[in-house]
Amino acid sequence: MLRSLIRSTFVCAAFSSATVSSLVPALMAQGTDERPTLVVTIAPLDRTLKDISYIMRAAGAAEIGGTVSGVVNAYTSGLDRSKPAGIAVRIDENQNPIPVAFLPISDLEGFFEPLKLFGEIDNLGDGMYAMSIGPQSVFAKSKGGWLYLAPQEEFLKNVVADPMVLMGKMSERYDLSFRIDVQGIPKNIKDTLIEGIKGSYEQTRAAQATKQSPEERAAAEVVGRQQIEQMEQMMLETKEAVIGWSVDQANKKMLLDVGAQFMAGSNLEKQVAGLANLQTQFAAFQTAESPSNLRFTSAVTPEDASRMIPTIKAAWDGAVQEMKQAGAGPKDIELASEFFNPLREMLEATLKEGVLDGGAIVSVDGGLNVVAGGRVSDGIKLAAGLKQAYGKIPSNKPGEPTVNFDASKYKNVTFHTGSAPLPPTANDEAKKVFGNEVKFVIGTASKAVYVAVGKDCEGRLKAFLDKNETAKLEKITPMELHTDLAPLMAFATTIQANPILQMVTEKLQEFSSNDSVGITTMVVPGGMIYRTTIEEGVLRAAGAAAKGAGPGLGGF
Repeated sequence: MLRSLIRSTFVCAAFSSATVSSLVPALMAQGTDERPTLVVTIAPLDRTLKDISYIMRAAGAAEIGGTVSGVVNAYTSGLDRSKPAGIAVRIDENQNPIPVAFLPISDLEGFFEPLKLFGEIDNLGDGMYAMSIGPQSVFAKSKGGWLYLAPQEEFLKNVVADPMVLMGKMSERYDLSFRIDVQGIPKNIKDTLIEGIKGSYEQTRAAQATKQSPEERAAAEVVGRQQIEQMEQMMLETKEAVIGWSVDQANKKMLLDVGAQFMAGSNLEKQVAGLANLQTQFAAFQTAESPSNLRFTSAVTPEDASRMIPTIKAAWDGAVQEMKQAGAGPKDIELASEFFNPLREMLEATLKEGVLDGGAIVSVDGGLNVVAGGRVSDGIKLAAGLKQAYGKIPSNKPGEPTVNFDASKYKNVTFHTGSAPLPPTANDEAKKVFGNEVKFVIGTASKAVYVAVGKDCEGRLKAFLDKNETAKLEKITPMELHTDLAPLMAFATTIQANPILQMVTEKLQEFSSNDSVGITTMVVPGGMIYRTTIEEGVLRAAGAAAKGAGPGLGGF
């Protein structure tokens, strides 16, 4: 379910903030039955320029912000800088785009004055104007404190009296936003898009088929067909999609919202409704005090499960193909299958039970340690299957992991401890991270499986289990990802010496209270939003990296 919604959101180009309800009404042009297919909204100029300047300063490119502000100010005299501006695009009966821009005007002559440098402005009467900018003609209509602009005069015959009706509250929440009426896109355009996707898929599949067995080709075809069916469903069932970009200077961060709202009664709308009252058994994955943590919780419909199960098989078939290309023999592949089969059975049974719940945390104090885990259909059965498969490894086979099954038990979780020697070809960086071997713990319980990796893997897993007993979340969302970059980059510098990496790390440490990147999902009536948050310290580090790379490598 979560994967389907993520794909639907990005294919449709997304819905925005927690105020989905403000976007639900049909936004009709006054006096017509023609609804804009696309509405672009730009926040009031004074606010937008301040936010752009802030971002440029944070990125170490204040001079670019100054240049942008200077150019914009030179050609926006006469605008009402307290009101938003935008563009509305509808599609006519011939599938041609009809764009109309609208600008808030406080002094029409003051606005026209600097534009006369580009060409004569003709007053056509009745509030209509025309001018040429090179080979392009632009027509304008003044009405009710707004100036409407279009490439053809007839586009301005019946404009909406108040563009604020089109923009709604988008300008209050975003500096720049795009709202798409997906249902307003003509069917033949949607069909063309789908056909293009199918064509690209067929080309890719044909290129891969020469390296695949008949079974692998059949599995890949099933997965590809299901993915295309999902895309067609998204086109059919998505009502509106929006992208919104904003800056929160008070909290020193930049936000990007991407989301979608689905048609009432559609399968996607019903699936979203099923995410409104989620519960998690792994709250500590979100509340963990670590540089990076991920928690996900989602319902899985029978339809989703039926789509995902062939994907698991296709992934295994691809892995077998890679093993063969690497020189693995039939016995090696048979042994790998012994380990894969219990995992496959567990994954398929978990999907059929209809719940995905789990997460991961990464810590770097005292070395790299990772703890991951989640709900499964039967962790005890999985442990038995892995133990049986491990017993088939020849005792004299070099380089294989050593596993001590049922080594200990902690809080109803059975620990299976082990280590895997690094291969002789391992690079120095890997040895600095893990030493000569990778230590791990597999924890199994009746309805959970955990995997911990690192020098202190057992201690970190126990600490997580302790915290998870009392961890509580005020609200459960489908996914939360949070990463503090300063400690991760500082750890990276201990592994590999790099002057740009060192520069980035120092900048992040200077702003260590604002060094995070995060993705949060929000369920709203009939839809879902994915919000990406980037804090100021990350922007400053990115600017430092760009400058350190030099102009030839993308520096400012």
